[in-house]
Amino acid sequence: MVGFWRLARISVGLAVLALLAEQGCAKPGKMTTPDSAAEPAPEVEPDQPADPSDPPVMATDVAQNEDALVLAAIDGAAAGAIDSAADSAIDGAIDESRDEQARETISLLPITAQNVVFGDSFQDGRMDSWQTADPGSGGTLDTDWSIVVAQSGPVYCQGTLDNRTWHISRASIGPLGDQIVEAIVRIDDFYAATSSYMAAVFARYDFLSDSGYLLALRGDGRAILRKRTQGVTASWVSGPDLGIVPGTWYTVRLEVVGATVTAFVDGAFVMAVTDTTPLAGGTVALGTYGATMEVQSVVVAKP
Repeated sequence: MVGFWRLARISVGLAVLALLAEQGCAKPGKMTTPDSAAEPAPEVEPDQPADPSDPPVMATDVAQNEDALVLAAIDGAAAGAIDSAADSAIDGAIDESRDEQARETISLLPITAQNVVFGDSFQDGRMDSWQTADPGSGGTLDTDWSIVVAQSGPVYCQGTLDNRTWHISRASIGPLGDQIVEAIVRIDDFYAATSSYMAAVFARYDFLSDSGYLLALRGDGRAILRKRTQGVTASWVSGPDLGIVPGTWYTVRLEVVGATVTAFVDGAFVMAVTDTTPLAGGTVALGTYGATMEVQSVVVAKP
């Protein structure tokens, strides 16, 4: 793991950074246990993490509940035709052959100086543009998130490792409907290398209702795409095994256009879902459950 120094509360920007003592991203009191006394990871089904606000949702339930979610099996559609992809995987599983075709044909929507509405690289050592959600609606205390100095420079870090709650921080920008959210992130550690624990980027996140779409990198190496409504995360589909490991930087992207949510990791298409009851709009947010994470940059653009 790359060594770095923990930044004390930011008050005067980069001048303060040079005075910091060397520390890691994790908080001094993080809830970890030596391997010899580690708590056993909970036994859960893939794509059903042990989030206390995240009860198991089976694929058959998803098809019948109020969300009426439909997985868009993208079969070679171009980027401009994502919304027209209509093949539905009702059983909650991706058709692997079509998914493979989509990986080769779906391209990223452009991000340019003209369509960017928010950006933060944390190079000024400040986190004024971010707020933590209220603890009662999925968020945590301000001290969970801080600026630290890594070898790459200042990064935004969530350093509390536990398996009790989500740790969510949102950008202080007004709600957006259609949006592109791209972030460069690195997981420092997972509470356990299982499907229960993850680091995520949210789009259309509404902190008042703790609702939004999220692309998460999980401890079992997979990426997943989910919808969170009123603090409850519905299982849409088990994502591909991308070999996600701590200590590696990943570029994750969510494109939300109309009712279609499309996910990419390192520029490659991962999956797309069409939601028949789409969320109206919201901001961008970052979150972890059973993981610690560093964020190098975040960009939000309008499609």
